[in-house]
Amino acid sequence: LLAAGGSPSPEHIIKANLASLHIVDVEADDLRYFVNLDTMDLSDNQLSYGTVLQQLAAAPQLRHLILACNSIASITLNPTKDNTVPLQALEVLDLSYNELHGEALVHLARLPRLRELDLSNNCVSSIPPEMSGMVLDTGEAWERGAKPPTPPGFPHLRRLNLAANDLV
Repeated sequence: LLAAGGSPSPEHIIKANLASLHIVDVEADDLRYFVNLDTMDLSDNQLSYGTVLQQLAAAPQLRHLILACNSIASITLNPTKDNTVPLQALEVLDLSYNELHGEALVHLARLPRLRELDLSNNCVSSIPPEMSGMVLDTGEAWERGAKPPTPPGFPHLRRLNLAANDLV
């Protein structure tokens, strides 16, 4: 991570590109030293386990995360030890080209500041019942500048990409 960030000091790293490095695990204890890490690209790796987001939450200021092409089939986000939601600062999350299903939305809805979510090219075939109030509208009102509808549990979400899924 130090090499990818271009600095010998973790506190100086703001952006890290770790794409296509065959990474299979994240060492959460090390991430806590990267206090200013804002953007991380972990696409095209082998981070296929469901708690990868939970581990990445150790980076306290992470706002933009790319986890495309990791064969992730499930997502788990549990409250931290002090009963707060992990990834408090996360605003943009790219989980495209994975193997996620609709129930991932229930966990992702816990991300309090999420503005953009890309779940394109996954295995989403339906929206979970607890998300039944979610409105997916890409119509003219958005193009005219109208405020898009806010899905339940996603208070700040403005862009949800579900392209190339099997939604029925």
